[in-house]
Amino acid sequence: MLAAWVAAGISSLPRRQDGGYVSPRRARASWALLAGLCLVLGYLSLTFDRDRWPGFVGDEASYLMAAESVAFDLDYRFEAADLERFESRHQQDGIVVLQSGDGGQKLAYGKPPFYPIALAPFVRVLGMRGAAVANTFYLSAALILAAWALSRNRHVDGPLWVCVFVFGSVAFGHVFWVQSDLFLLSCTAAGLALGTASVPRRATVSRAAVVGQAMAGLGAGLLLAVPVVSRPNYLLLLVAPALLVGVDRRRLWGFALGTLMVAALAVGLHQASSGSPSPYGGERRGFSRETGFPAGPAAVDWSAAVAERGDTSWFGDSPLAGFQPRLLAWNAYYFLAGQKIGLLAYFLPAIVTFPLWSRRRSPWIAWMLVGLMMLSFFGMRPFNIYGGAGALANRYFLPVYPLLWFALPLRLHPRWGIASILASTAFLFPLWRDPRAFPVTVGESYRYVSPVAARLLPIETTQRHLGPPQVGDVYHAGLWMRPLSGALRASGEGQRLLFANGSLDVDVLVGYRGALDGILLSIVSGEVGDVGSESVEIEPEGAKSWRIELGDELARHPMWWTADDVWLYRLRFRLAGDSGPVALTMRPVE
Repeated sequence: MLAAWVAAGISSLPRRQDGGYVSPRRARASWALLAGLCLVLGYLSLTFDRDRWPGFVGDEASYLMAAESVAFDLDYRFEAADLERFESRHQQDGIVVLQSGDGGQKLAYGKPPFYPIALAPFVRVLGMRGAAVANTFYLSAALILAAWALSRNRHVDGPLWVCVFVFGSVAFGHVFWVQSDLFLLSCTAAGLALGTASVPRRATVSRAAVVGQAMAGLGAGLLLAVPVVSRPNYLLLLVAPALLVGVDRRRLWGFALGTLMVAALAVGLHQASSGSPSPYGGERRGFSRETGFPAGPAAVDWSAAVAERGDTSWFGDSPLAGFQPRLLAWNAYYFLAGQKIGLLAYFLPAIVTFPLWSRRRSPWIAWMLVGLMMLSFFGMRPFNIYGGAGALANRYFLPVYPLLWFALPLRLHPRWGIASILASTAFLFPLWRDPRAFPVTVGESYRYVSPVAARLLPIETTQRHLGPPQVGDVYHAGLWMRPLSGALRASGEGQRLLFANGSLDVDVLVGYRGALDGILLSIVSGEVGDVGSESVEIEPEGAKSWRIELGDELARHPMWWTADDVWLYRLRFRLAGDSGPVALTMRPVE
């Protein structure tokens, strides 16, 4: 019924009368393009074989188990039956984040509830495939509404620009993930479409128009509140419609009512399920089959488990941790131009809305709001500003991305969109070629990172979990090392370094507490005939030792294990010799 009211409301909103509309012929072609791309996504979702993926990535298991709890038990509590059902339906293991606000007497899922609730009917009918179908459904509905609003309000080719923003970026690739960020993007896009819909300029309007505006305001409040209660970092979304188009009193009360309804529902559901009003508060911890689950077959005492492995509540650390000037500057740089998370590579169409392209105020306002919201992530989570291990580029950016759609300069020519698509090809080709592929090449790198990005863009030295999956960071002889090639392993509690064979290229990110002149490499076992490199100078120091000179540091800033600056270098060389394992040591040369 609410959907019908909103539909009736937006249909009664009057058009602006200042002209500038796209020709009917081009409009029909653009709508056909948008519909065709949505249908392609729908087909790919319906035929998606999740068994191609070797496991869950990131928070997928949390959202899926929570959705199944809602679908089959109509609650958001974690119970033994949830775990048994999940293990009977899925052979893969994953990390499930649980939360309690009362010392473990009540356990709930440590994730916001609206995405699992939205998934529940699809998951019940279609199982794991239902998540991709649900993502496509909600995204398509939001894109249609956003295209309508852009055409109506901005006098641009709305469907065409929506296609550019979504399919000319990594946004569409999130359809195949069981992650909430694409759903939050859909809520933001639909909410902004309703919240910025054009209003009549006449002093008196019909009763139907007043009702339509009130219902549009209610819908905007309901939708924009979802990302806000999911992550408080997005709070400024609530003021975006007013800042972009001005305050409309006819919609203000409906907007406020919708926002309060969603906030009350979220707080009440989490308080009843876990004893904490927020999914990010209380005590929060991830569990898997390896660790055992509370109240599961391998029961773990909740408080002891949290004490042993730590509390991952977002409110446990200082919210100002990331505002050290050097760290803040590097994070801003990587946010814009990073090799794996940067906007330049993975959300290039956003550049056409950059304020310098327009003298109008809306692009400036939109970028200011985006900047402030992302700045909150820089402060709260300075070593994870992108969404954590396995994320497809910067998933924290997705929910604010639609703000830039609604800041398009008036009557912007389509050639800017076409140019951004062509420029994106160098970075997005791996994703376009196979959007349903597992996002990482196990032991190597992120699959969506193109050779162009790897060669031209900087490595994000501030961010955790951006190395090759299943290959952890290595601590050895006072050095912190992240293998970029995936070949490096530590042995003997970090006393030695192992390589899989004796003829390979080595690429390692190295951090040290001070400036380094070089690295002294010594072979412990294995046959190595030579150590060579195209990018560093090699000086022999004995039959099985080499001194590798380092150039200037890549970066210098604090890391997650120290508030002091760490000097970071890229170490590249080649081990040449007989095939077989090689063990070596490295020592810093200051």
